Formats: sequence, structure tokens, C-alpha cells
Amino acid sequence: MQARGKGGLDFAALSALQKSEPTGFAIEARVYAEVPSRNFAPSPGLLQHVEWYQAEGVRVDTWIQSGTNISPFYDPMIAKVIVWDRNSHDQATEKMLATLTQSKVQGCPTNFQYLASIVGSEAFKIGDTTTAFLTSDHFKFSPMTVDVISGGAYTTVQDLPARRGVGNGVPESGPMDPVSYRLGNIIVGNDENVEALEVTLVGPELLFHAPAVVAVTGGVVDVTIDGEKVDMYSRLLVPAGKKLKLGMVSSGCRSYIAIRGGFPAVPSYLGSKSTTTTLKLGGVQGRHLLPNDSLDLDPRTEQWSQEYQPINIPKSSRLDNLWKNKWELYVMPGPHDEPEFTTEEDGGEGGSHPANVIDEPYSYGGLNWNGDDPVVLPVDAPMAGGLATTTTIVRADFWRLGQCRPGDSIKFKRISWDSATTLRRRTEDYISQVQAFVKNGKSSAEIVPINVDLSEDWDETILHQIPAHDTKKTVEIKYRQAGDCHIHVTYGPMTASALTRAHIQHRLNGLNSGDVKGVVAVIGCARSYCVQFDSLRTTQKDMLRRLIDLEESLGSSPQPLPSRIFKFPILLDDPLSKKAVTDYMETVRDSAVYLPDNMDYIAKANGVSDRDTAAKSIVACPQLVVEVSFLAGTPLMLPLDPRLVYVAQKYNPVRAFTAEGTVGLGGPLVVIYPLESPGGYQLWGRTLSTWDPHAAKPQFEHPWLLREFDQIQFYEVSQEEFDECFEAFKTGRMTFEIEETTFDPVAYGRFLDSISAETEEFVKKRNLASEAATEEENRLVHAWREKQAQVAAENGDDGDSEGEAINVIAPMTSSVWKVLVNVGDNVKDGQVLAILEAMKMEIAVRADASMDGKAVKKLVSPPGTILDPGQVVMTLTA
Repeated sequence: MQARGKGGLDFAALSALQKSEPTGFAIEARVYAEVPSRNFAPSPGLLQHVEWYQAEGVRVDTWIQSGTNISPFYDPMIAKVIVWDRNSHDQATEKMLATLTQSKVQGCPTNFQYLASIVGSEAFKIGDTTTAFLTSDHFKFSPMTVDVISGGAYTTVQDLPARRGVGNGVPESGPMDPVSYRLGNIIVGNDENVEALEVTLVGPELLFHAPAVVAVTGGVVDVTIDGEKVDMYSRLLVPAGKKLKLGMVSSGCRSYIAIRGGFPAVPSYLGSKSTTTTLKLGGVQGRHLLPNDSLDLDPRTEQWSQEYQPINIPKSSRLDNLWKNKWELYVMPGPHDEPEFTTEEDGGEGGSHPANVIDEPYSYGGLNWNGDDPVVLPVDAPMAGGLATTTTIVRADFWRLGQCRPGDSIKFKRISWDSATTLRRRTEDYISQVQAFVKNGKSSAEIVPINVDLSEDWDETILHQIPAHDTKKTVEIKYRQAGDCHIHVTYGPMTASALTRAHIQHRLNGLNSGDVKGVVAVIGCARSYCVQFDSLRTTQKDMLRRLIDLEESLGSSPQPLPSRIFKFPILLDDPLSKKAVTDYMETVRDSAVYLPDNMDYIAKANGVSDRDTAAKSIVACPQLVVEVSFLAGTPLMLPLDPRLVYVAQKYNPVRAFTAEGTVGLGGPLVVIYPLESPGGYQLWGRTLSTWDPHAAKPQFEHPWLLREFDQIQFYEVSQEEFDECFEAFKTGRMTFEIEETTFDPVAYGRFLDSISAETEEFVKKRNLASEAATEEENRLVHAWREKQAQVAAENGDDGDSEGEAINVIAPMTSSVWKVLVNVGDNVKDGQVLAILEAMKMEIAVRADASMDGKAVKKLVSPPGTILDPGQVVMTLTA
């Protein structure tokens, strides 16, 4: 180039590079995050999956990738697609159509359908495209979409078999009532595992821009198409331009909306489209449906609508005949309802409460004890944790569990494994009969309702026991049942040991090889593992026999295990951890043995001289990853030097906030919190997360960074150094130092022998200090509970009670620009209550019919507030 005579490239050389005339045929399309069916409204949000079509002559200029959040503050253009063909305009057009229809930019809505409609039009092909083309009779765009007018209380996308077997802290998820879900798909003509909408308590209102075949099953709910009531358990046709609306679920808890063809643009995440809202994974941007969401229909929906034939499941054969408010659900014992867990005064190394355990695998359907309160673990629950699980609802009865609603009562009835299998086969027979009726025209009289009556039966928790052997240096092994689809295997007393964990890992490797028939998933923990199996493919007895055979065939298993040593920075003096403790003391509990300084408590409870010595011990030796579980690939670790294995009880009650990357201690295990979340482990410091949901950062082969038997070597950094590491990690510029190695059980055993005397002395001192700390905590928690009861009694019915309210929510990521009402104002249907701003556009927030005549109760979000989808702008009186 020449710069005002200052030299540069020679003009003759530049001219030689210039072609004499244009060659070939080029087309450019601009991709926007916008919704064409809503006058091209911007659609900021999460892009869950980005995969561009690739071919010769195709170029994409873009800044997005899987996991990109489209901001509301900038122009919504996300890519330019440019195609070129040497020979003809028609071939260039074909390349552009292929790029627009085969690329996958999934998550928030885009204008892909609109662009493809333009390029595929006859007018475009012949070049008759003036400025007025888009509004002329030559072009008509009919979006194949469903717009969400109201998302209901909690409507999510679910499918089957969901993420069964993925593990590593990724829950199975899927529909809570899989039977109703499968029936809906069968009625509309789908494969029974195609994604559908799960509706909880209050249904959505959906506007169909194209005709579609639908069915509604599950909990009893009023269903209307453009205001006209229609029947459940029926194949329905929703014409283009009409609205499907579900009211409140009056019996049962969850209804299902199946649509022929499902939702092809909802991305598959780890093999499933199911929504896991706790981790913001799958479905529509990892959350429940909100107003202004848009879902693409299958391109064949118009064809299927033309072929529509109504069908109706007889009322006598429907599942809703079984819905009630007093439920009797079937359970089996296990894994923890036996004396080792139910008669202890405390949790030993697991914590001060008897329900505390060293991390154990969780079985779906298990009754999990959070202190004195039990909760049932659903299919999106954590995979493991530090709480005992007694009694497990059998898998064959999950569908009825999914219809239990708040306020219902549940009575558990124990049955045997054979009875559980009988119930599951009855259910499968019923589904097969419905399928035969819908697909093959069988008589409806052949649909026999599910018989859920079973006699009570009793099986012991312990299925098999192998005693300890002093000569062979083996510990006691117990095989426990945990419902009809899990067997839980524990090794030795409730204490954490790297050697025991290495022994277990060899068993996990054997199970994960695929040689054992019927295995669905395997979870390994500090001193145990759990096998989930398919009870339709194998029996409990056969699986138990295979596990025992595996144990005997592998023997002592001294072989080294693959390992990697990661270097992680740690900030020991972390201000976010300090603030979390301060907030906890101000809002939850002001006095506990671990307050006001968690590190002081850790030192005192383990007989360590001072907090600094205790804090810095984490950098003194590698931490062995004994499990990757709980949620979001959470690593739980054990120091490889037993003289540095500290024990801590857990927060009671738990904290509301724990920062991403927090390093905590619970029982003898060290944990890295992968996400901002509630938490119960004592706060040690802060490092970097081991979770990247889209595996876009360097060194992430999966959303979880670590594997079992990896090691982390922490190194201390200052606040400034940590901030630099954190920013580099968040922006994808951080690479960890990694050393390939092995964990050798034989060599490690020799190391333990060499320090056995020192270890024994430390453990004695630690146990005495821990007992004293536990006694002090028991006194303090008792005093706190008495104080809580006194305050409740004094307040009586005069406590703070605002009553019910109607939430007015933000439909998308945006900022509040103007609030147009005041507290006390009565609003009218259609009135603009507030104006939000996103991507240079104004978004009016209007009152709907349910808000007509209501008064403004509270202005929650003043102008300037940044809102995520679903956050509250204001509340109205109910």
C-alpha cells in the first residue's frame, strides 16, 4: 500500500493482483438473533449448540460458538454467511440453502427459517428481488414455529432415555411421569422417546404459526384450542394461527404436551434434549419456557396435518383414573437402612449428624435424609453426596411419584424385587396395548388399565456379605439393594482410604468395559460404588452374582491406575468466602462451632496449632480425585498424605451462597464447587472451576475437566494473581500445567507403612479435637433451635406475611428503561406496565387478562436494573 508518498508496495505490483473482472456468483446472508414471527423482535440468550455447514465455496464470518450468550446491548447480527460458485447462480443458491438448512445454531431463536424461505423462493431463483420483494405477492413467509405466549408455572422440554449413564455429575433427568409422556408420543404418532413438553401445575399458552398434531396426557387439566375445550388423551389438530392453552392441573401434578415431530431445533446435549434446570442444561436455554420463547416445528408438520385422523383413548383406560391425593407408593429397602447407618449417634468422619456419611452414591427414588428431614431424590437429583439414603421408591412406580403434588400425602409400602418387576411389566403391557390400539387399530376393549395393587413383601437390605480377611488384608464388603434398579457395594468401615478407593476403581473399570450385561450407569465414591441396571434386561440376582464374580476374579488388584497431576491456583484469603460467612451469620445462624471463621474451626477441630498452618496444608501434598459426581462434575478429593487428612462437619442449615471455584471441606473430603450454588462444606479458599458445560475451554475434552484418580496440586497465589488466572479462565485463555503419571497402590502402601506411627498419633489427636468440636456444636445448635422456636412463638401470626402476589416478569435478557405505573395503581388488560430495552429495541411489558383490575403491589426492579429471562419486574395483588 502507498501512504501519501511515504513508500510501500509498488502500484504495478498491486495492479497485477487485481482481477480484470469479477468471476463466479456470490450470495451473502446475514444471520440475526431475532424472531421473524414477532416482527423480528431481538432474541438475546444462550446459544447452546453451534455447528456450521462446511463445503467448498462456503464461508462463515462469525464470533459465536457453543455456549455464547447473545447480549441485549448490541446489534443482534451473529454471522455473515457467504457462498460462491464459479459456474452458476443456481449452484450458489443451492449452497446457500444447504448452509441455512443444515447449519445448527440452536438456543435463542434466529432468522434461519426466514433466510431459507427467501433463498428458496422462485422469485429469488430468477433474480426478481427488488427492495420491495419481501412485502410483495412474490414472497410469503410462513414460519414453522410455536410462540410461547405464557410458559405456565414450570414447563420444560423432556425426552427419554434422557442422560441415563452419562454420569460425572450430570443427572439422568427426563420426564417425572414417563408413562404419561410416552402415551402422548404414541397418540400423535411419534416414537415414544421423542421430546415433549412437561407441564407442572399450571399450563402454558402456545400460538401455532403452522398446523400441528398434538396430544395432552397426564395430570387432569382443561385444554382449549382457541377457547374451545378439547379432550385429553386424544389426537388433536391445532390449525395455523390458533392457540393451544392448558389451565391449572386439577388432579395429579404434571401434564404432557406431545407434538408430532417434536422440536427439531432444540439441541441435543450429551445425547438428550431433556432440561436440567439445576445446571441450566438442555431444553430451551437450560430453563423452563418463558413468554416470547419460540420453538421450531418439524418441516413435515403441514403434511402430517393434512393426513390427520382423530383418535381417542377411552376414559376407562386412562391413567388419570389413578390420580389421588393420598398415595401408596411401593418401595424397597436400602441402601442405608441397617444398623451401621441407623443406630450411630453421629456420622463419624462424615459429620456430626447421624444422617451424615462419607460421600455415598445416590439411587434415584431414594429417601435422602437432610438432617432430620427426608426428601425423595428425583431423576435430576445429585448422583452422590454425604447424606444417608434409606428406602428407595421402585423404578416401576416413578410415574405415580411424578403425579404427587404439594399437599398430598404419601404412604410407603414395601415390596420385593419380584413384585417390583411385576409392576413394571404390567406398565409395559399397558403401553403396548395403547400402541396396538393407535397404530394397528386394535379394539379399545383390549386396553387393560394398569393394576397397581401388590401385596406387601419384605427383603433385607444386605443382599450378600464378604467378611474381612486379616491374612489377605481385605476389608468387609456388603452388597446392598437400593430399589429395584440399583445395587450398592460398600467396603470396610466408614472411613476414607486411597487404597480402598483404588481397589474400587479396578471394579469400576471392569463394569465400564461393557462386559457386564444390563449395566446402565456406575458411580464410584470414597469407599463404595453403585451399579444402576435395567431390570427388564437382567435380574437383581444375576447382577449380584456378576458383581461378586467380578470381585473374586480381580482379587487384590495392585496394578497402577492412570493419573494426571493438575496444577491449580488457590486463594486462601478469599473475600467472597468471607462475605458468604458474614451473610450466613446475618441471615441464617449467628452462632456455630465453625463461626465466625471456618479455618479457625478446621484447625481447632483437627488439633492443629493455628489457622495458617491448617490453611497452608492444602498446598503441601497432592489431592487425589476419588470421585467426579454430585452435580456438574464436582471433584471430591482426599489428601494423599494421611497426616493432612482433616475432618469437618457440615453447615447446619446450609449456606445460600457459595462462589464458583470455592474449595471446601466436608468430612475428610476436599471439594471444588463447580458453580455458584448453596453449600454445606467448610470454606477453605477459592480456585478455578472444573466445569465448562460446552467444553469450549482449553483442555476440556468433556464438560467435566477431571477423571477419577487425577490429582490436584494447589499452589498459593495472591488476590491480584488469582484475578488474572480467573479472567484468563473465563475468557478461554487459561491452560493448566498437567503431568501424566500413575497412581501405584503398592508404592503408596509402602509410603503409608513408613509414616504409620506419625499417622496414628495424628489421628488420635484429631479424633479427640473433633469429638470436642462436635460436642460444642451440639450445644450451640440446640441453643439456636430453642431461640428459633421462641422467636416463632413470640411472632405468632403477626410475622411478615405479604400473601400471594402475581409476578410480572421479564420475557428476555434486558434492562429496565421505564416503569410506567406506581404502587397502588390498578392495571388493565393490555396496559403497558414497563418498557425494557434490549439490542437497541424497546420491549413493552403488558398486563394480560389475568392481571386485569389488579393493583400494583411492589416495584421490584427500578430503571437500570439488568434482568435475566423470568426475573420479576413488579408484583400485583393476587
